[in-house]
Amino acid sequence: MRHLLAIAILFLFSSCINQRVDLIVHHAKIFTVNNEFSVAEAMAIQDGKIVAIGNNDDILKEYKSDSVVNANGASVYPGFIDAHAHFLGYGQSLYTVDLMFVPTWEEAIARVKDFAAKHPGTGWIKGRGWDQNRFPGKQFPTNALLNELFPDRPVILERVDGHASIANDFALKLAGVKPGQTMEGGQFLTLDGKLTGLLVDNAVGVVDKIMPPVTKEDYKNWLLSAQQNCFATGLTTITDCGLSPADIDQVDALQKSNDLMDMLPIVYQ
Repeated sequence: MRHLLAIAILFLFSSCINQRVDLIVHHAKIFTVNNEFSVAEAMAIQDGKIVAIGNNDDILKEYKSDSVVNANGASVYPGFIDAHAHFLGYGQSLYTVDLMFVPTWEEAIARVKDFAAKHPGTGWIKGRGWDQNRFPGKQFPTNALLNELFPDRPVILERVDGHASIANDFALKLAGVKPGQTMEGGQFLTLDGKLTGLLVDNAVGVVDKIMPPVTKEDYKNWLLSAQQNCFATGLTTITDCGLSPADIDQVDALQKSNDLMDMLPIVYQ
């Protein structure tokens, strides 16, 4: 009987010291941010949660895993929190052409071409960030190159400050804009009696309002893409500032339906 009891105890002890987990990280500098702000060397992770943390010898002795990472002294931090972010806006920007700091209009056009190649189809191409003050001569561009490249696909590219946009002729046609058209608080610029595509202030809204309404799938794509990039840099929680009631309803609905079940927590402000 004693022999059987000893075997049982030995089996139980062996099971404890060889507990299998999904991941072990060792020889790291792990900042726990507990009450003592202690720094550990190793940790064991199971089902996405840290189940043990301590020194290298104890963790490697008590846990086993098919995935063992030697951090070689690298630092490991808890997930970062951004207390003031525009998370939804960032997600939207990933589906538009980034024109920030382009030195020439030709470079802006090249970025549009690259975006179109990666997003084929007939849907709208939107971009933001160009500034003619960075271009040689500091002259406002026209939509001539856009018309050549995209005769059958609407394009609108917003200036860095949001007070002007360039739209191609196809987009202007969809919006019903005609040469000589006027409106209060806005301008439709022309050259030699033809629209240049440059829209100023309120004129931008004439084109914006004919774009297809945002869908649930749009929100899902924006948020999941933004989430992926945030996780990749260690950002795990954000406070999104300035969301509209409609934005909040869409995000909330997606989370409740589990479409965003892996979504990082969002605090609305």
